[in-house]
Amino acid sequence: MSIFNNGRFAKGAYKDIKADLSTAGAKLHIALTVLHKGEVIQFFLKGKAYYNFSELMKKLDQTQNKIKYIESVLMTDAASPYRLPSFEI
Repeated sequence: MSIFNNGRFAKGAYKDIKADLSTAGAKLHIALTVLHKGEVIQFFLKGKAYYNFSELMKKLDQTQNKIKYIESVLMTDAASPYRLPSFEI
């Protein structure tokens, strides 16, 4: 992972540069592209959605398993509605 802000700020695995990013006020978002029923869908994950997906990835044997998109559930955080995608192996 490389983070740029007017030049290189940090480079390395997220777990190694997390403290530097947090100190700088940076937040991690990931883009995930999936094929669901013949349609390409792109998710931009952050917060709880990113956490849930990263926990699923820990269980994944990348040589054997595939991730299946199940649905997207409407959630509310304070006054802001958002959709939380659901995946399974």
